[in-house]
Amino acid sequence: MSTGTPLGLAGRVAARMLAALPVLAGAVVFTFLLTHVLPGDPAAFLASGPSAGPEEIAQIRARMGLD
Repeated sequence: MSTGTPLGLAGRVAARMLAALPVLAGAVVFTFLLTHVLPGDPAAFLASGPSAGPEEIAQIRARMGLD
């Protein structure tokens, strides 16, 4: 028997979703910072590895808006 306010199932689900928002925001910010801080070219990484040709890397850069 809980001593808090009875929220019901919908209230508990809403409270859990609200509590998950800061975690989700933190994960997004952390991922964004990692992609900008780590060395290397993201287009070359997304291409088929370091052996990708310059044309393929240029196409990926253009598609991602990195050019």
